[in-house]
Amino acid sequence: MVHPILAGLLIAIVVFADVWVFDEDQKRWGWLKSWSKPAKLTLFVGITLLFTIFWTAVSLKYV
Repeated sequence: MVHPILAGLLIAIVVFADVWVFDEDQKRWGWLKSWSKPAKLTLFVGITLLFTIFWTAVSLKYV
């Protein structure tokens, strides 16, 4: 089983890298330009939590 904290950390790093490092021309995340910082933070925390729960639940199969 993947530890939930490790899963959340890995997902947060990947999302952060995708938004601020790899998306140079803002084709994937450009629609967030007009959002406020609290709204962006809420979205990214929600994405991280959703995928952490999913990743942990899927890994339970292999315990």
